Amino acid sequence: SALDVLIALFLAGDYVPPAAVAQHVPAAALLEQAHLLHTEPGGVCATLHLYPVGPLLIASDRWSNPDGSDSEASRELVYPALNPNTRRFLDLLPTTPCDAFLDIGAGTGVAALAAVRHGAAHAWAGDIAESSTVFAEFNRLLNGINAVTAVTSDVYEQLDGLTFDRIVSHPPY
Repeated sequence: SALDVLIALFLAGDYVPPAAVAQHVPAAALLEQAHLLHTEPGGVCATLHLYPVGPLLIASDRWSNPDGSDSEASRELVYPALNPNTRRFLDLLPTTPCDAFLDIGAGTGVAALAAVRHGAAHAWAGDIAESSTVFAEFNRLLNGINAVTAVTSDVYEQLDGLTFDRIVSHPPY
């Protein structure tokens, strides 16, 4: 079914035979044009992973190829928000309301999204990498959260004049 194919591609990160994709995913050409699907010798695969983080659905770069080898990227990878360090970071975030929340080095934007879910009036997801800003904005839209602004910024560079009640950071390791 279409759901089986989409789960295999975007959640499991598996190869899917091109014929199955063509049969069950009418928008496959559009997904390939948007660089979300890629055809390799093993079959069609997604260029990103989708996964739940608490109540949120988060997308990030694919961390491995369907054959188990490490993923190679021509740009900075947007790391998944699935590892124990990120879960610990999210568990330590304050859950009381605030007016303005900033996540520096936001990656997928998961902390800013979680902050809004916990009562922040507005959150900013700032990252120096444009690819992270794109994923944070995609994740904002995917989760239907309007009170997050994704911005490409070197720390405060693009946030001139703004003040924040909370500033957090979970830098790459």
